[in-house]
Amino acid sequence: MDARTLKRAVITVFAMLGVGLALVALFLLSRTAQNSDDFDRLHIVILSINVVGVLVLFALLVGNLARMLREYRTNVPGAKLKARIVGMFVGLAVLPLLVVFYFSYEFINRGIDSWFNVEVEDGLDNALELSQAVLDIQKREYLYATQQVSRRLGEVSERQIVFELSMLRRESGASEMTLFGPNARVIATSSNSSAAALPRPLSEEAMLQTQQNRPYVNLDLLDNGSYEIRTAVLFTIRGRAEPVGVIQAYFPVTERLGRMISSVENSLSEYQQMVFLREPLKSTLTLTLAVVLMLSLLAAIYGAFVLSRRLVAPIQDLVAGTRAVAKGDFDTRLPTPSRDEIGFLISSFNDMTQRLATARREASLSQALVEAERANLEVILARLSTGVVALDSDLRIRTANQASGAILNVDLENRIGESLVDVARSEPLLEQFVDVA
Repeated sequence: MDARTLKRAVITVFAMLGVGLALVALFLLSRTAQNSDDFDRLHIVILSINVVGVLVLFALLVGNLARMLREYRTNVPGAKLKARIVGMFVGLAVLPLLVVFYFSYEFINRGIDSWFNVEVEDGLDNALELSQAVLDIQKREYLYATQQVSRRLGEVSERQIVFELSMLRRESGASEMTLFGPNARVIATSSNSSAAALPRPLSEEAMLQTQQNRPYVNLDLLDNGSYEIRTAVLFTIRGRAEPVGVIQAYFPVTERLGRMISSVENSLSEYQQMVFLREPLKSTLTLTLAVVLMLSLLAAIYGAFVLSRRLVAPIQDLVAGTRAVAKGDFDTRLPTPSRDEIGFLISSFNDMTQRLATARREASLSQALVEAERANLEVILARLSTGVVALDSDLRIRTANQASGAILNVDLENRIGESLVDVARSEPLLEQFVDVA
């Protein structure tokens, strides 16, 4: 493998490496554009790949540009045509890419901004406030029901508390109701669940708030995604001034209301997340678009150099072949690159040089035959005793043997090419011969 082929192979490998890195970077960008966590985790890798790919393509472009300028300055055949082709391809590639980038950038910014409407956000806020208002109403109703249970339960005897608690729980609609004594000791409990189920303990928040002589009410989210309202109030037996315990009750929220509340909260949370990610999303998409533009531009320019070199190479070979023919090298043969018009032109050039070489060989052969005949004639004339002088139409001496010179007393063999009339002026005997002739 010669140095030129090795160099071309190395350049091809680097070009494929640059394009491959660019494609990998674009793939990673497209995968992480929808997930900010992935983008934060991989943006250094993506940036590094982009930088390496851009540097490889840029180095190839600089090398091709330097080579083209060197050929242009040294007037290498085809250099000017190559420069025009590169300029034409670059102009055709850059303008559409810039137009696409501009409109894509505007579409990204305006499109993302159109996703976020103030009226939509206000509507979601109002829906959430409405659901909270409904829940607040139910909280107040269930808290009041728990207070009524505490009041009615305080009017019965201690022996009837358990039975009365179950009845009051069913009347209030609670799913579970527990009476706690001092130190959160369970005195009585009633629940919709099986009898073996243990009552849920009194929460610290409910304990602290009831110790401050304030009722407790809260909305709890269960593991299955449903909601329930938990209330806690002080329990006082009639005739005693100090409270003797706390009643904790659980009221289920209707499935439809819970589903609506979850839907509104999830929608508002997703919308707020989109609002928070709006600028990072725009930046990510703009960065992706800019990387695509840069890599496409570099690849288009490098492709312009490659195409121009492939288009100009046959013309350069044709110019070199023409110069070789002008120097007399009729054995020049050019490789036919393709079957298009340029290939037809090169085939015609090869046919022309072949015919010229054949004609030169035939001319050389004819000249050799003439020289051989002339030499043979000179030998014959030299052996003749009769004087022989050959003249052309202008009476110039073409051939003369020694016998003619001896007869005319003139060395005609050394006067070949001169006019016989001019030679006769200085030779009287020859002059008489010319006058007689």
